[in-house]
Amino acid sequence: MKMLAEMFSMAPANLDHHPALRCAVGVFVPLFTLVLLGRLDLAIFASFGAFTGIYGRGETHGVRFALQLRAGLLMLLVIFLATLAARAGSASGLDAPGSTCILVLATTLVAGGCSVAISWLRLRPAGSLFHIFAFAAIASIPNQPPLWEAMLVAVLTTGFSLLVGFSSRVLPGRRTPWSGPCRSGAPRRKSEPRGLRAPAI
Repeated sequence: MKMLAEMFSMAPANLDHHPALRCAVGVFVPLFTLVLLGRLDLAIFASFGAFTGIYGRGETHGVRFALQLRAGLLMLLVIFLATLAARAGSASGLDAPGSTCILVLATTLVAGGCSVAISWLRLRPAGSLFHIFAFAAIASIPNQPPLWEAMLVAVLTTGFSLLVGFSSRVLPGRRTPWSGPCRSGAPRRKSEPRGLRAPAI
């Protein structure tokens, strides 16, 4: 019964609305801009670029920036490989026998590679779910926009997410030490005391 009760219980909020707001802004602004420009064909690249904002939750500004930068560069690599895979599939014919199997195999390789990279970079949330989703979704698009446009949108969205991640430094009361992660790349444990530092938002 205790396990059943825990399924329907909620833990303390722990300032969850701060990272949620950062993620929401990081997704909304790029997508709304694309709507105004009439370029919804680029929305998928902006959406996955905005996944950068998911990382570094609750960390100080310096640590968050370093972790989000790592995560953003990894996601950009996945997006780039997915666009190349989509173009290779279009050149050989997406309806050609075995094309689906090749896409599944490529996605599997990306999943394994990203799992190793995320573990090595000590990123949280762990796992390669986002990267699998990004690669499979983008590589499955038959009519790709120009490569430079797709990557430009992804890079700009990633950069915007980084900007949002440390934007609260403009408020003196919210500034936290600008120091990167430890040499091992491991983010600060949640149980470690913050001392007199202001909460990171």
